[in-house]
Amino acid sequence: MDELGIDRNHCGIFSVHGEAMKPTLDGRCELLVDFSDNKLADGGIYALQIGSRSLVRRVKLLLRQIILACDNPEYPDMTIEGEDLNRLKVIGRVRGVWRTFP
Repeated sequence: MDELGIDRNHCGIFSVHGEAMKPTLDGRCELLVDFSDNKLADGGIYALQIGSRSLVRRVKLLLRQIILACDNPEYPDMTIEGEDLNRLKVIGRVRGVWRTFP
């Protein structure tokens, strides 16, 4: 983590559930999430929360909306705009991926 510039006290490991981010991320992945990196950058992959729902998505920033994009074309992207922008909580940026092999 030192080479990534991540403070060990401000990060965590998350498991991936579902197939929305395949092929980039799948159910065999563990993610290193940097809690201190919570300002959205276009194209970054983030752990997010909307209400009680937690998800990992690629972020696309537009003028008055945020697209939470799935890397898997079989899953729809989610557009966040208006009042819903206030409900979006950024947990942190995904900075690393560990994958297990069968």
